[in-house]
Amino acid sequence: MKPKHILISLLLIWRISVIFVIAKNKNTTAPEIEEIKQTTITTGERTPELLETSKEKKTKAAADLEALKKIYETNKSEDILKQIIEKQAQNYQFNDAIENIKQLSNPEEKIEPQLYLYIAINSSALKIGEPQSIDTIMQVVNSFKEQWRIDNDDAVFYQWLKEIWNWNYNQALIYRETIQKAEYKTTIAAFKEAISWHKTEKSIPTEYTDGLVALTALKNGYFNIARKIAIQCIDKNEKYILPYQILAYSHFLSNNWDTAIEYFLQLADFDQSNKDMYNFLVGSSYYRKGEYSSSVLYLSQVKKTNLSDTMRYLVQDYLQLNTLDKAKGIRTLLGKQNDISPSDFSLYFYSVLYKSYFSMDSITVGKYKDLTDIFIQNCIDRYPENDVCIYGQFGKAALENTIDANLVQYTQLAQRYNMSYLHHILWDYFTKTKDIKKAQESYAKAFALTEDGNEKTVLRQKIQQSE
Repeated sequence: MKPKHILISLLLIWRISVIFVIAKNKNTTAPEIEEIKQTTITTGERTPELLETSKEKKTKAAADLEALKKIYETNKSEDILKQIIEKQAQNYQFNDAIENIKQLSNPEEKIEPQLYLYIAINSSALKIGEPQSIDTIMQVVNSFKEQWRIDNDDAVFYQWLKEIWNWNYNQALIYRETIQKAEYKTTIAAFKEAISWHKTEKSIPTEYTDGLVALTALKNGYFNIARKIAIQCIDKNEKYILPYQILAYSHFLSNNWDTAIEYFLQLADFDQSNKDMYNFLVGSSYYRKGEYSSSVLYLSQVKKTNLSDTMRYLVQDYLQLNTLDKAKGIRTLLGKQNDISPSDFSLYFYSVLYKSYFSMDSITVGKYKDLTDIFIQNCIDRYPENDVCIYGQFGKAALENTIDANLVQYTQLAQRYNMSYLHHILWDYFTKTKDIKKAQESYAKAFALTEDGNEKTVLRQKIQQSE
């Protein structure tokens, strides 16, 4: 897995945008700000999109990190652990990944070299306060090369990264001339552009152009390199905003919520023009930490930036806090936004209806009945031809034991999307109605499709009880 292929997971449905700033006016010492990047990230919960093929859904289900962890609890297989490590890298959980790598026998042999190196260079194995720590990683690079597991271009690429890490830009430019592999071209070109500006714009303080190098490292997924250069920029000019933004966002992306919050709050104090954005990022960080009251505190202060996304978070915060009237009010406002999508409905249906069905939480179901009816009706009004509305109706019918009213429609939905839990619900239904043949078919599909070890256990227990 090449570094450029390790991307932020796009399995989920929420997005946020972050504005980074660069020096725009080359004749001033205090550069103006300019929006240069929007990055899509995710919340950390997997929910059905209902817009993809069954094959894509099954692939995602197989790779789902939480499901893999549950399977690993009962089956300590190194093959499963390797899948967990790869998924953690894709979700930028580098420190967890490096710790799991240590659990493998002969880890350098068990993990694909590029994946191993990408995790190492972004994990605590590379210490910002200890610049020489990169030498340990280079020893691994040389070992991989000696074993013919990477070629010369790969080894030079990591030597090139080392020079960026050490701020040896001139030497980095020399190394880049010897790298021929196409997969490195885009990354190297981006760094060259930032470094070239550093070399040619003599009137601009070096920390401004160094900030561009740090930003390039962040955009290409090299978080520790971005942080080290950003910290050096701040040492030169503590009032320069860009390195603080890089530090905040790099910690945000790599799930270091407390550190991200500290930087975003610091930014909100001295970058008042973007305070709305920082409040949003602090609120969404608290949501990811599971501190929903704190999330509400900051999201409620957002007035203009990311309004739809702010409302999405607030709805989920209020649902977690069981403040249903406020959830309903925010949801009504969200429904009036132009960028509402089917995903806004699927998230609610999955998190409230389907989770409630399998937890048999009748109290929660009763509390959410009115809100569920509003969601379903709004879905039908806005997306009358979209399967997501049927998905919501199916979840509600399962909870209310009224599947028979639209059985054909729900069976077709399960067949189209092949979600294990839809077949699981149908198995429950056909078992109750004593339709043995259809029950067996639904059970077989549910068991074959699920990658969740707990769901497999539940299915086995149910089939034993029904015999």
